Formats: sequence, C-alpha cells, structure tokens
Amino acid sequence: MEGAPHRKILILDGTQGNAAIAQAKAFNNIIGVDALIITKLDGTAKGGALFSIAKELQKPILYIGTGENQADLIAFDKEDFVDSLLDSFFLED
Repeated sequence: MEGAPHRKILILDGTQGNAAIAQAKAFNNIIGVDALIITKLDGTAKGGALFSIAKELQKPILYIGTGENQADLIAFDKEDFVDSLLDSFFLED
C-alpha cells in the first residue's frame, strides 16, 4: 500500500508490568510507535503498567482489552478508566 506503514500500533499485555514497559520503550526506540493497545486489563493487576507506559512513551492509548473476546476490546477513555479503578473505594451505599 502506498505510503505504508500509515500507523504503527503496539499491542501490549497489561499484566506484564515492568516487562511491558521495557518492551514499549524498546519498540518505540526501534520503530517509533504511534499509539498503543493494552490488553488483559480484566485481571487483578488492573493495568498498573498502563500508567507507566503512558507516562514513558507519551503516546495515545487507543483501546484496552478487558476480556477474551473481540467485544471486550473497547475504546480507551482515561476518565472512565480511572473512575472504574476508584469505584471500589468510593461506592455509594
């Protein structure tokens, strides 16, 4: 396709912690990543690496994966993500 690649999107496993951060940095240094997709955010880690990767690379996160199916890949919204993390602390009775 003329002008390819048009966009370089890195897909990372959100449960890998520091390894995911190291991978993101390495790929960005080698190929210049344009955006990210972070998967496996349905587990107990809840994507702690997501914050570090976002800070380190300063690249947009397009989607997050919250399960095993295609329907579980959802558009990333930072406010919704942080709200979902804090819900367990601030649930109204």
